Amino acid sequence: MRFLPFAIMVIAMDGIMAGIPVINYILGLLALAAYPTLFWTLSRGKVFLIAVLTLTAASLFSGLSGTLSLAFSITLPGIILGASMLKRRSPGKAITFAFLPSLVVVILFLFNRSEIEAGFYLVAKQAFSNLGAVPGFISEKGDISKAMQSYLEVVFTLMPSFILLSGVFNVSLAYFAAQKLLQRSGFQAPSLPKFSTWRPGFKLVWIFIAGLLLTVFQIGGSEYAGWNILVFTGIIYFVSGLAVVESFFVKSKMPFIFKLLFYMGIFFAQLFSLVVLAGVGLFDCWFNFRHRRIDKAV
Repeated sequence: MRFLPFAIMVIAMDGIMAGIPVINYILGLLALAAYPTLFWTLSRGKVFLIAVLTLTAASLFSGLSGTLSLAFSITLPGIILGASMLKRRSPGKAITFAFLPSLVVVILFLFNRSEIEAGFYLVAKQAFSNLGAVPGFISEKGDISKAMQSYLEVVFTLMPSFILLSGVFNVSLAYFAAQKLLQRSGFQAPSLPKFSTWRPGFKLVWIFIAGLLLTVFQIGGSEYAGWNILVFTGIIYFVSGLAVVESFFVKSKMPFIFKLLFYMGIFFAQLFSLVVLAGVGLFDCWFNFRHRRIDKAV
């Protein structure tokens, strides 16, 4: 297989550079997409050996934190993704199983929350101080500092949901890239559905309801978990709402300029569009708007 040497090289480089910001993220995405290539061309024993050697390299160059981050963000999801694609599981199941190690990353974050929070605010404070030295910067630094502090508190509170969303995005992108690579090499792995037909499983509704209850009743600080669950499921339903709208565009053969104006409107009305489209995606689980559209057209 012509992509095999490149796949092994990317995975090895990801282990060596696991502690370098930005570069480790780019290499991590490539490594996630590379693991299915290993599963389709090598024995499982060789794949696991490559994974162990990669983690060993990460421990030597990046220490324990880099090794744990690599293991639960890239290595384990990549192995699960590759094994699932080899068994020809549906894309939804493969992505869901490969996403699950992100829960461990969230647990590690919660255990080290105080240390991470201190570093997070220190970096933010330093960045704000540097911004204040820029000529023409607004002089009312006190008010801006308070607003920035409030904003950072919200961002840090919702960090677990951002970690989980990042895991879903990374694994989905890796599945798409891996499927294309395998296809180019003559292998047939299940393809992702068209975006206009995608809908999350109904089980996600119960997770959304659980988050809503935790937020409303606030039992023993449960609102922290509740808000993170709502943000996580809300963004997924937002994407599902976009898929519903895209299906209408496809069926009605909407001109590109109108589609562009719609997506620009979403960008400028971010909060409003987020709530509305998340609602559309949520209620589509019951009302199946796309199916109703087809019935009317027929």
